[in-house]
Amino acid sequence: MDPRIEQYLLGQLDENDKAAFEKEMENDSSLKEEVRTHAGVLQGLDEIRAEKLKSHFQELESNLPKEESNEEKVVEMQPSKGLGSIWKVAAAIVLLAIPTYLILNSGPTADELYNQYYQSYPNVITSTERSQEENPPEQNEALAYYESGNFEAAIEAFQAELEELPEAADMQFYLGVSQMETNRLEHAIESLTAVVESNNTQFRDQALWYLALAKMKNGNEVEAEGLLKHIITKENSYSTRAEEILEQL
Repeated sequence: MDPRIEQYLLGQLDENDKAAFEKEMENDSSLKEEVRTHAGVLQGLDEIRAEKLKSHFQELESNLPKEESNEEKVVEMQPSKGLGSIWKVAAAIVLLAIPTYLILNSGPTADELYNQYYQSYPNVITSTERSQEENPPEQNEALAYYESGNFEAAIEAFQAELEELPEAADMQFYLGVSQMETNRLEHAIESLTAVVESNNTQFRDQALWYLALAKMKNGNEVEAEGLLKHIITKENSYSTRAEEILEQL
């Protein structure tokens, strides 16, 4: 969840940030819907706590001493003079409990989930001496940079290779993962989307998984959820992990 949503609903944004956030909502229907959903959650929590506290204090009130006449016993429910203050305290408790509830019951953030589930994809193209001999030297060089963790050099090498072979989905995939490693998420999303949409299915499942992670990390949680749900239907090696993330988002 975008942390600004809770800050906005609890009145914790300053005037400039609030105005910017409201303008962003006007242009982003999914963000506006997410804010509306969380506002409903807050309202529901408020009502639940208020009702519980009301019941509790009504019980206290019913247990107060009752007045009796000599002719017949008449129970008169006289509100205690101190109950007005008690209700004010109760209302304050409700308001204070809401952010505490959110803190204690909120799941891991998108960044935390990303760090938990992201792992760099291994080099499976030049994993054997024979495959290295069969691949073009430029491709082997790019993958060598990738495998050694020199992702900046790998990005340049993959991009150069793709200029010569723009349909090389394998190079496009490893370029996307290299861009994720260097936190170039917008570029990674573009590269991985190209793999998913290509006719080459060799790295499509892997690209879907990394694309979902990249979108989640980049704040596009709605799109990430859609991709994760799609991954679950494919019943591959990523399905279980996709389901685990969805349960925590």
